[in-house]
Amino acid sequence: MKNLIFVLGLLVYGSCFAQDAKIAGSVLDGEYRNEPLAFAKISIKNSNQVVDTDLQGNYVLNKVEPGIYTLIYEFVGYEPIEIKGIEVGNTSINLRVVVLNSKKITFENNIASKG
Repeated sequence: MKNLIFVLGLLVYGSCFAQDAKIAGSVLDGEYRNEPLAFAKISIKNSNQVVDTDLQGNYVLNKVEPGIYTLIYEFVGYEPIEIKGIEVGNTSINLRVVVLNSKKITFENNIASKG
């Protein structure tokens, strides 16, 4: 009987921790020969889960509950990217590589000519 209770306890304990998955991936710099982009910010939209890439451009979002999410990739001076419909189950997932490109800035000539 003690063994049965012990095994059931292990199953309940294990299932409590098996509910969270990880989302992993990497970010590259589209402006510099697709080199790894360190310190880019990756977040889950409408949540407080945020992580930065490491020096090799890799990231891991830990303790992600099952569901469908939108990830936002950002870096100062670069166009942000949103990837929608990322479905997370009870296992960890590895996403494709994301390439960020710099923002395009245009200037308008607002100087009035004097006549």
